[in-house]
Amino acid sequence: MLAALYVAELVREGAAAEPGVLPVQLALAAPLVVAGSVLLAVAEQEVRVRALTPRLRRWVVWTPRVLLLLFVGFLALLSLDVFVPGRSAGALALALLLHNLPALVLLGVAVLAWRRPWVGALAFAAFAAWWLPAFAERAFPPSVALLMAGLPPSASALFLLSWTLGDRSAALRSPETAPSAT
Repeated sequence: MLAALYVAELVREGAAAEPGVLPVQLALAAPLVVAGSVLLAVAEQEVRVRALTPRLRRWVVWTPRVLLLLFVGFLALLSLDVFVPGRSAGALALALLLHNLPALVLLGVAVLAWRRPWVGALAFAAFAAWWLPAFAERAFPPSVALLMAGLPPSASALFLLSWTLGDRSAALRSPETAPSAT
């Protein structure tokens, strides 16, 4: 459903008319669609059976971590616009550092949140609270705004869900090393 709405917005914006733009936009939107799908699957299972399957629990544990790393990579990729002809090496280094500060902070969050999902939930919520107003000031097309503004709160919700489900370390261990329930 989210994918269909996103494609409809891209078509409305005219991105589908430009060759090669639609596949790139869809690839960039895939993490947001995955996050939404996992959240919807959790809600459905909670309503229907009041419990999550082990497979869905693993999705809840791993999805926010992977989303965080993908988002950090995407932010770092966006910083490559500082490379313009005529800039000195010092100016390039400073511009690259300033453009990568959010990515570097989130990379540190990834290290801390790997075993402590509550850190990821709080940090991504704080990042979203800073990012959304700063991002809203710019005039981006709705598809880009949805993608860039939707991922931090979705990942924060998934980190929070991972923490509240008590999967702080059980799903991160391999089945052979996990303590048995018997």
